[in-house]
Amino acid sequence: MTSAKLVWATAVVLTNTALAAEWSQFRGPAGAGRAPEAKVPAAPTEKDIAWTLGLPGKGHSSPVGWGTKVFITAEDSTKKGTRYLLCADARTGKELWRYTDTFVPYSQHAHNSFAASTPAVDARRIYISWLSGEERKVLAVDHQGKKVWEITGGFYKENHGSSASPILEDGLVIISNDHSNGRDAGLCALEAETGRVKWQTATKSERTAFSTPIVWVGADGVKQLICSSQPAALTALDVKTGKVLWEVQRPVSGARAVGMPVAVDGLVFASVGQGGNGQGAVAVRPGSPDGKIKPELVWEATNRVPYVPTPVAVGPHLFVMNDGGILSCVRAADGQRLWEERGPGKAYSSLICANHTLYALSRDGVLMTLKASETFQPLGQLKLGEECHTTPAIIDGRLIVRTNTKLLSLSGTSPANP
Repeated sequence: MTSAKLVWATAVVLTNTALAAEWSQFRGPAGAGRAPEAKVPAAPTEKDIAWTLGLPGKGHSSPVGWGTKVFITAEDSTKKGTRYLLCADARTGKELWRYTDTFVPYSQHAHNSFAASTPAVDARRIYISWLSGEERKVLAVDHQGKKVWEITGGFYKENHGSSASPILEDGLVIISNDHSNGRDAGLCALEAETGRVKWQTATKSERTAFSTPIVWVGADGVKQLICSSQPAALTALDVKTGKVLWEVQRPVSGARAVGMPVAVDGLVFASVGQGGNGQGAVAVRPGSPDGKIKPELVWEATNRVPYVPTPVAVGPHLFVMNDGGILSCVRAADGQRLWEERGPGKAYSSLICANHTLYALSRDGVLMTLKASETFQPLGQLKLGEECHTTPAIIDGRLIVRTNTKLLSLSGTSPANP
């Protein structure tokens, strides 16, 4: 990544929300992909596999957790139109319960699934956003596996299916229903307690966005919901009202947003692509909610950027794995690439980091670990033996990985992160 333009803001510096302990959404606390205090194996081996749990079918959702419970969704490989939310004990891998959902099958990409969206969870409920036919279904299930509420989240039609995941903020479940068909396209916030709509904001995307939003907090305390799409590379909304605060237009012809935005060293990074390759990325210094400080493009890149995988930020560096499995370390301030090396293989998984160790998972099930460092320092590789389209999670001090047919816990005998 080379610096094409450097623009420095002179006023408000925004920071991402503080990281919580629970891995409660896609890519964990605040969607940042980091668990700073986790003591999980730094170079896992087969001996570190503490347990495996067979799943009823495939799914591309990633695990989430609360306390000692792991939650995951999966299709039923034998019953068309049936899928599940499963709850397992993180300590033993025992399935505790499953909630059954029936749905109308719909068109999707060959590499997608009917259980693609990762749930979000809080102390009382698990929240799921997925499709049935040409409608979005949003539902809440309690920690005993009983449905609390369900709503229809609007019309949705996209040949590639859907995968954007819900997030939680200030008692709201935030749902992306961004699709290029137009009807009911947008974002909405639901009351977590009841499912009632708090606000809705329309979107006009040229191509459906599969990206999950993040939340930032400015120096003024206003929370900004930041989304990635096309042609608006980044859009910020007020979390409380859904009001659009600012946008950065950076169209890339034919591209779509899949990976999440990433907060890194006072900037927000986002990338888009198509056909299995990243095609454009931007790093933006966000604007202020009152409009006095405008968002500014700091740098952009087009070479070897990610499309599906989301990078992870560690300090002033952005660690990137692109769809071809190439790993790199990028200096966030100016986009300078510090190193670039071959990783575990072609990937859909996003990078995560625990105590300065990066975990990179390939589509063919190779888990590679390396130091989050300005120099390339690989630590090890573990072959899981199955296809993986998901992102690992750290739940109850365990590294939880989902393959096509299994859920695995890596928490065994290898030296842990310090």
